[in-house]
Parts: sequence; C-alpha cells; structure tokens
Amino acid sequence: MLINHKINTHFNEVYPVHDLIKADIKMTGVKDGLCVIYCPHTTAGLTLTSKMDPLGHEDLQEELTRLVPTRIDFKHQVDTPQDAA
Repeated sequence: MLINHKINTHFNEVYPVHDLIKADIKMTGVKDGLCVIYCPHTTAGLTLTSKMDPLGHEDLQEELTRLVPTRIDFKHQVDTPQDAA
C-alpha cells in the first residue's frame, strides 16, 4: 500500500510527521509489517530524534548550518543561495 503526502514547509523548518504516519498506519488496519518513509526531494530530508529531547532538532539544525553555511559563491544557483547550500 502506498500513501502519498505533499507537505509544504519553509526554509529550515522542522516538520514533525509522526502523528501523520501513525494515523496512516491506523487507517490501513495493518497490525504487523514495515513502514517505509521516503522523501524524494533533493533539498529536504528525514531524521529521527528522541521525544525525550524535544529541542534536539534545533541542535541538529545549528550544526548543519555551521557545517554547510549559505554562501553566494556556489556554482549551483538555480533558485537561491539557501537552495544551493
């Protein structure tokens, strides 16, 4: 079974999908199996964080921004410098 969601986000936004996925699984009636979550977009990604540390995603975002800063000298400039980073 394939369920597709189109989610609109903003630059550097963390969008929690766990409630959406839990609802999808409940809707299917499947009790056992594997749930594969896939993000085909080139400038988006999926990550897992602990509910025990609700602000852990902020540390992750800050580290990514430090490692891959927005610059205007990227050769890839199709959309914006943020897109290139």
